[in-house]
Amino acid sequence: MRLKECDTVFFMDYPLEVCLSGAKSRIGRKREDMPWVESELDEEFKECILGFKKSQLSRIYELLNKYQESRNVVIFKSREEADSYLDRMADQ
Repeated sequence: MRLKECDTVFFMDYPLEVCLSGAKSRIGRKREDMPWVESELDEEFKECILGFKKSQLSRIYELLNKYQESRNVVIFKSREEADSYLDRMADQ
C-alpha cells in the first residue's frame, strides 16, 4: 500500500549480524518511537529478525522491482552506504 503512494523508497538491506547488533544496542535506551525502555531483546522480535530473509526479503524485492520504473528506489547494503548517501544529500 505504501509503495503505491510514495515517490521514493529507501530500503536498508543490512546483513543479519548488523540488524541483530543494532537491536541489541538499543536495549536500555529511551526511544521516541516506543513508550517504554526495553530491558532485554524480545525473543519474538529476535526471531522476526532471524527469519526476515527467508520469510519476507524476496517479496520486498519483487515489489521494489515492480515499482522501480515509477519510483526512486535506493537500496543500502550497509550503514556506511546510508551514511555516505546522507552526507552527499547534505552537501547539495
